[in-house]
Amino acid sequence: MSQPPAEAAEPGTPVPPAQSQPSAAAPAVEPPAGPAPVTVELVGFRSARGKVRLALYRSKDGFPTDLSKATRVDEAAVTGKRVVVTLEGLEPGIWAIAAYHDENGNGELDTNVVGIPTEGLGVSNDAKGSFGPPKFEGARFELDGTPRRLRITIRYL
Repeated sequence: MSQPPAEAAEPGTPVPPAQSQPSAAAPAVEPPAGPAPVTVELVGFRSARGKVRLALYRSKDGFPTDLSKATRVDEAAVTGKRVVVTLEGLEPGIWAIAAYHDENGNGELDTNVVGIPTEGLGVSNDAKGSFGPPKFEGARFELDGTPRRLRITIRYL
């Protein structure tokens, strides 16, 4: 069966706009987030001796001074008042960094008899503790797979 031809509009009669259908274009797909470098600038060293150790934590467990609970520990030589370290391979998610100046190179964060560090210590976000060490919640930051820069000030008590 054939359809009758469409009627032509009278001259001067407005023609309704064509009905547009929503595009069925595929939604934008984000590439999966993977490891990206984190560059950490550490400032405030009182001497150019020893090493700086960076302890990376994924939870508050052990933060900031129990290195055995850290997910990862990196180190670099202290050569002046400022040290820059690039951390590779950190997966996206929540992290916190505690950095300490191992001035005497013994591989430990030295403390006095009541447990207060005698070597310099700093944490991400330059979080400070009130009546105790800085808390994970104040030092935490999120990695999303894009390169990141952080600055940590080393403080001596």
